[in-house]
Amino acid sequence: LILKNAIDFLKFQPITIKKYTYGFYSMVVVGDKVVIASDDITARIVDINTGQFLHTLSTEIIFSIAADSDRVVIGLHGKIKVWDINTAQLLHTFIRPSDTPNSIIVTNDKVITASDNG
Repeated sequence: LILKNAIDFLKFQPITIKKYTYGFYSMVVVGDKVVIASDDITARIVDINTGQFLHTLSTEIIFSIAADSDRVVIGLHGKIKVWDINTAQLLHTFIRPSDTPNSIIVTNDKVITASDNG
């Protein structure tokens, strides 16, 4: 499976993710990693240079995804989860009843979200 949409981020060189049958619907590139939200309700951290999976983050239906050099932040229905990008350890779960973050930005030490509820 070639990630054609990521070519601009990958110095015009497509990478191949091997042995993966689910569709990707969102991704973010951080250094030598790409974090991919998938149809199988996981987020996968992939090495850009080799195309190999480094970690799988089991979640639920993903509405938004962001990352920086230290963290992966995923917006789910009613919550936001934060993982360590290098170890895949779950760091925090923020409960937001009846709120689904449609967009997330990670900047410095802040996580900024936007949702239908404001």
